[in-house]
Amino acid sequence: MNPMAAKFMGGAKFREQLRDALLDKAAKTDDPAYAARLREVADGRRPLRTLMHDPAFAAEMQPEPVDQAADHPLADLLGDAKEVAAQVNDRLRAQGVTPPSAEEAKAMWGEAQALREQSEAVVREENLTGWGGSVERLEWAAKPQRDR
Repeated sequence: MNPMAAKFMGGAKFREQLRDALLDKAAKTDDPAYAARLREVADGRRPLRTLMHDPAFAAEMQPEPVDQAADHPLADLLGDAKEVAAQVNDRLRAQGVTPPSAEEAKAMWGEAQALREQSEAVVREENLTGWGGSVERLEWAAKPQRDR
């Protein structure tokens, strides 16, 4: 997980909860390739952000209705970039999350970039294989019963 995201999300406790949720999801799926990918993410052997491109993961997610966008917790932020950043930092502190300093953020930047590059490589490779057969499974499941 990106170290900056981990810090914003609550650190080790959040990572443990995320790991448990991913392992639970892996145990419940009937797609062995998807289950393997979830376990790899849970164990830190695959970047978390690859799930945002994973067709099996996307099939499980429900898109947020557009009319609820105003209900987003950051929808009421106003001002220029510095003012918005200050408001976000104030909200994080109120939730018990200490935002990283500029120096901390700069120190984490290289690792975040490396994770992005690794994720992009994984996604390119997975696209070549149809995500280990998950794309084919999803297409088959979407067909009407009579066409199977």
